[in-house]
Amino acid sequence: MRMACVLKKRFVPSVIGWLFLIPLLSILGACADTGSLDALEEQFRTLPMAARHQTGPLFWLHGEQSEQRLQMYLDKVVEGGNGCFVAESRLHSDWLGPDWYRDLAICLDAAKKHDLKMWIFDERGWPSGKVDGKVPQQYGSKYIEADAGVLVEGPTQWTQPIATDKLVAVIAGRSVDDGVDGESLVDLTDHVRGGKLAWNAPAGRWSVMTFTWRYSDGLLGRVLVDGASRDAVDWYIRTVYQPHYDHFGDDFGKTIVGYFYDEPETFGDWGTEVLPELKRRGVDWKRALVAWKSKLADPDEQVAARYEYQEAFAEAWGRTLFGGLSQWCRERGVLSIGHFLEHRKGYLDSRHCAGNIFQLQKYSGMGGIDAVFDQFVMGRRLARDVPTWQTPKLGSSISHVYGKPDDITMVEIFGARGQDLSYPEMKWWTNHMHVSGLNFFIPHSFNPRSPADQDSPPYFYNGGYEPRWPLYRVYADYTTRLNRMLTGGRHVCPVAFLFLGHSYHAGRALMPEDMTSALQDARFDCDWMPYDVFEKDVSIVGTQLSLRQERYKVLV
Repeated sequence: MRMACVLKKRFVPSVIGWLFLIPLLSILGACADTGSLDALEEQFRTLPMAARHQTGPLFWLHGEQSEQRLQMYLDKVVEGGNGCFVAESRLHSDWLGPDWYRDLAICLDAAKKHDLKMWIFDERGWPSGKVDGKVPQQYGSKYIEADAGVLVEGPTQWTQPIATDKLVAVIAGRSVDDGVDGESLVDLTDHVRGGKLAWNAPAGRWSVMTFTWRYSDGLLGRVLVDGASRDAVDWYIRTVYQPHYDHFGDDFGKTIVGYFYDEPETFGDWGTEVLPELKRRGVDWKRALVAWKSKLADPDEQVAARYEYQEAFAEAWGRTLFGGLSQWCRERGVLSIGHFLEHRKGYLDSRHCAGNIFQLQKYSGMGGIDAVFDQFVMGRRLARDVPTWQTPKLGSSISHVYGKPDDITMVEIFGARGQDLSYPEMKWWTNHMHVSGLNFFIPHSFNPRSPADQDSPPYFYNGGYEPRWPLYRVYADYTTRLNRMLTGGRHVCPVAFLFLGHSYHAGRALMPEDMTSALQDARFDCDWMPYDVFEKDVSIVGTQLSLRQERYKVLV
């Protein structure tokens, strides 16, 4: 159900609460039909399970608990007021083996019994994409390399040996004092036959550059799947995603609603889809390769061509891996969601998200972030870690500007915060998330091994050793009501902030966080808007920028 009304998100954490929510019901009466308002008010007051599906924890599976223990703990998930859970290997002793699917079947039966929605964590631990350290090298991430270039004085008949097993391209360009002349670049790849290049070089001084690729050394020696190569992504889906569907396909789109990825990383700078992406974008792929690994003589051309390469690599990774996962999921009635390492400008890190998180997560079912440790300090404005403080706005902007259904944005919250986490602090964190547009909460965590565990608490219920356990239901009800009220309808946001994306890597840059914080302090909401949305999807209507249902009065 979508509410036919306007919800203005101009609140700060200190003032959100019940005093806001109850009057809001009467406000909605002026802009919703009676039937939808009555249904909404009934859900708000009674919180049936159907209204709770956007609140639910990580549920840890180790492969050591009995069926009775898992069932008891899932009963506690329901008792706590949750409507969903993520079945996570942390770390399961038989991930993707019979015992893993046995434990998932136990979880699935309990979910059906209680009308819980179930998400499946797609890795044994993290980061997603390492497949428990079992990615074959042939499907691992890759780097592009280039030799220094062989200088050739023309005119001459030039020959040289070329290894072809990992060849990307051979490019020649006129060599000048400050690099290579971009206007003169010639593709010589088709001149390579039988392991030898033969070329009639014209007059002048030429640099002949050979581009090849190599496998990444991976993360601490572990190979990560190559998200920019279609064969690697196909293997990944066959190995991790398809077996779950083979076991539980009848419940996909019903009790099982999707997969959850966790902190994937983007090692490498090459994949088989990069060159097609450069060509699809209509840019000179030869200049992009030369600028990425060598130097074009024109400084402006050098910056622009490097930018185009980074854009193409990120887009290739996003479309191939995350777009591939989402397409596979959609065809089976479920979603692909998750989060990256966003904090401390990780959303622009080349290793964590190919340099621009928007280009990757726009292909997922919704925006999502992580909120862990003591990243958000309750009540201390001067203690704001500005890049981390604005990650909620990063996540919700992805959902808003790419038109994700009902503007739903996920946060995995309270991870590794410690068992001393207080409920006032939980409410304060939650308010900050809601103010910034997040409305799907995954608390960390329900751990059937607790209290005898040291792995990144807090654990809610905690094996019966948490005296504050009844307060969790109060928290879940509060969060669920906010989730329900701030989902659907039409997001009203007066300011669009043009997000710099890969421009960050091209020269001096002003980051969006300070401006966003200033706008929030002045009670103005804003969305971070990437270039691709601004260029392709935004139009001018009167004095406003129009993006689907969004209407922005100001562009920064």
